[in-house]
Amino acid sequence: MTQYELLDYLANRPEIIGEIAPGYATVDLRSFFLNSKNIMIGNEDGVVLFGDLGRGVYQMHYLLTDKVRGRAAFKVIKSAIETMFTFHGAVAITGATPRTNRAARAMNRALGGRPIGVSEDSHGRPCINYILERSSWATSLAALSVA
Repeated sequence: MTQYELLDYLANRPEIIGEIAPGYATVDLRSFFLNSKNIMIGNEDGVVLFGDLGRGVYQMHYLLTDKVRGRAAFKVIKSAIETMFTFHGAVAITGATPRTNRAARAMNRALGGRPIGVSEDSHGRPCINYILERSSWATSLAALSVA
């Protein structure tokens, strides 16, 4: 399966499309790959997308199937973030999470993200904006390894 096919497969799964594109029957996210600096990490159970915003800043989205929830989801996303900070020169990872998606908001905080403001997504949903910086990520990893 190509990266295009994998992203299309995941984005159009019932448990995912309702979160990323409420009211849509299908979506086509191939345009994500138009920017060669965008990065997708994962497999058929779920991917984490990092959209390049420039200067080492990436916007993160995760598309996870029902096979990857709770602790498993945390591990998948944490590993992808580690890859970005370690191998792709990310200095910060941002994201806007709909207020109604409590599970994603809890995940963002568990990963070390901190709220930095509010916005509205392309579907008109109010969102909380989060940021995770490499420096705070390294500090939180050091604290976790000692505990």
